Amino acid sequence: MNDFTHVSHINHRNSQYNDIQDSFGMTTIEINPTELCNRKCNFCPRSEWYPNSNDNLSKDDAKIIKKRLDEFDYKGIVIISGKGEPMLNPSIYDIVETLNDRWVELITNGDRILKQPKILDKLYDKGLSRIILDEYDNQINFEKKKKLLNGRPGVVKNHFNQNLQSQIYNNRSGSFETISDSLKRKCYFPFYKGYIDWNLEMRFCCNDWKYKETLGNLKNNTIEELWMSEKMNKYRKSLSKGNRCDVISCKKCDADGLLLGEKSFKKLLDMI
Repeated sequence: MNDFTHVSHINHRNSQYNDIQDSFGMTTIEINPTELCNRKCNFCPRSEWYPNSNDNLSKDDAKIIKKRLDEFDYKGIVIISGKGEPMLNPSIYDIVETLNDRWVELITNGDRILKQPKILDKLYDKGLSRIILDEYDNQINFEKKKKLLNGRPGVVKNHFNQNLQSQIYNNRSGSFETISDSLKRKCYFPFYKGYIDWNLEMRFCCNDWKYKETLGNLKNNTIEELWMSEKMNKYRKSLSKGNRCDVISCKKCDADGLLLGEKSFKKLLDMI
């Protein structure tokens, strides 16, 4: 296990993407398992306005996600993270087990795992491929979490290192006012990364906390129908020209958008 750095993370993902057979450019799909969190971090919209609600992805809906991934012939990465703390979903073990025929990662603040280390054992027993443990408080907890991994696939992110924070955070689609005008900048996110909310709504972007723009629901539509929809491709064309001002979720977003996904960007541009 190596220590997490911004550069090591980008290199790790790029290495994974080089080995992945994408599905219409998609190499990563993020799942939001819950709208509940036990923290209000200063970089998160929860610290100012985002509601904390006990809405959770169910076991049955996780099975629908698996069905849709199978239909899509998806062979990429599944990341369980989203807008809440995954370990607060009472069905989290079942969700991991349902999706474990693919590479499944989980991102957690690790608070519950510090109190109950056997949680980590159970996650791996259910088929988890890799875990990212965030540490926001101090070096002592950081070292404890590293020790808990005990050689298993995963990293601990040192968020109390201010340099790391400045490198990886963005304003969550304008949830924080960090820019006054739209950036003239391309963005690869909607070319390589899908996002499924707890209620099976497929969202336009993982960074969109403010508008939560939906493409449709997986109860009624396939992933391909939503991922390759007219609406999604219209937004992609605007972002391929750097016109963030044309997309409501992107107008005040300051995310870099170019760190990952260039291969998918080039592929999808030829398709749309």
